[in-house]
Order: sequence, then C-alpha cells, then structure tokens
Amino acid sequence: MFIGGIAWFALPTSLGFIANFLSLLLIIILTSARPAFGNAGVYVFSYIFITGMTVTGSLIKTRAIALITVFTILSFIMIFKHSAFDSQHRLHHVFSQFNLQTKLKHWQLRLAFGVSSVIAIADWANINRPVWLGYACMSILLPQSGGYLGRATHRFAGIVIGSILFVLSVTYLPEQWFFILAPTAGFGLGLTINYFLHSVFNCFGALTLATSIYGLSASSELRIFDNGVGIFIALLCILGFKIIQNVLHNIGQMQFKHA
Repeated sequence: MFIGGIAWFALPTSLGFIANFLSLLLIIILTSARPAFGNAGVYVFSYIFITGMTVTGSLIKTRAIALITVFTILSFIMIFKHSAFDSQHRLHHVFSQFNLQTKLKHWQLRLAFGVSSVIAIADWANINRPVWLGYACMSILLPQSGGYLGRATHRFAGIVIGSILFVLSVTYLPEQWFFILAPTAGFGLGLTINYFLHSVFNCFGALTLATSIYGLSASSELRIFDNGVGIFIALLCILGFKIIQNVLHNIGQMQFKHA
C-alpha cells in the first residue's frame, strides 16, 4: 500500500495495471483465506484509498511514519492476543497451498483483476475520482455466494437516489446546516445492514467532499457515472471469469473422456 501510494501512479497505464494486480493479489492471498471474515473488503478498500490519494515530498515521510506506527501497534496486539491460534500455519503454507482449481483462488484472482482493471481504465480515460470506480467494482466482486446482478442493481439504484437526495438537501437546506449531512448519513450507516441503504447513505459523505472540488451538479453526475462504470466492469469481469471457467471445465472433461 505504501509503495503503491507513492509510485504506481507514475507508471504507464499497462505497467500500473500489472503493479496493482500483483499488489492486490498478494494482499488478498495474505489476508483473505477466510472470506467470511470480511478482510478482503477492508484491505482492498484501504488499498484503493491509499493508492488513489497519492502523496509527494514531505508527505511521503508523514505517511510512512503513520503506516509504520499503526503496523507496529497492531502487530503487538496480534502477537499478544492471537499468537497461540493457528500456530502451525506458517507464511510459506499460504503460498504452497495456492491452487488455481479452488473456488477461493478464482475469487481472489477475479477480485484483484477486476479492481486493477477499473483503476487502469480510469487512468487511461482520465476519469475524475477513480477511487469511486474502484469502490463500486470491489463492492460487486466481494461476495462469493453469487447474486451479483441483484447486488449491482441495488448499488446503482442507491447511488442514483442518494445523489438526488443529496442535491435536494443542499438545494433546500439552509447553508448553516450543511455540516450535519455527512455525520447524519454516517449515523444511518451504522443502523442498517441493508446494501441499498448503505449505497444511499454513502453518497452524502462522498459528495460532501467532492462538491467542494467539482461543484454540486458535476459531483452528483460524476458519482453516478463513476459507479455505473465500476459496476459494469465488475459484471464484465464476473461474466468473463465464468466463461473461462466453463471452457476450462469442458476441456478437462474432454481430456478425461479421451484418457
């Protein structure tokens, strides 16, 4: 994450794609052997955020100190609280057990490839707020259980409605009350596990920041456009991987029959 936030953005799009893909795949393999724990969402979100918010000059040192400090604190917590668990499972086991035939590895590859692809597309097309594309793509690709089309529909509908509600709120709410929009939406996020409502509430925090840069109308349109592209690429990635899996499965069956 640290190297990506100071170096990957300077690479050509094709090399940036490779760097992001390998970085994300390594992070996902190291942290997400048990997808139900939700580690992939946390780490991929963090990767998109940090690499999307590049720093230069003295800020590189500041970010390094921050990351090292947090890493050290969490490492001590892990050692004292969890070192007795899975003590026989070592780092080399993680890589020696890598098997492309498993559902887990298909999911890990698809997630890393999809997010890397959408970041590369945003870079190639010079799309503003590329992190929004990354978040949208990641959100659709995270679950292993399927239901991707429904999830994509809920997210896009939530983004559209959330953006419209934000515009209406800013238009008709007195300016001195604007500061309550993002905290109120954040409070709402904590009260629901509904994916559609999460997508609605997330718009308020995201658009509060973006409006100060792009303006109200442009920000809301960009929010909808970026999420639409991210969702579309995620669905293409799911379809592409499904086709590849079916082709490989059919080839394997044909070879078995001939044998």
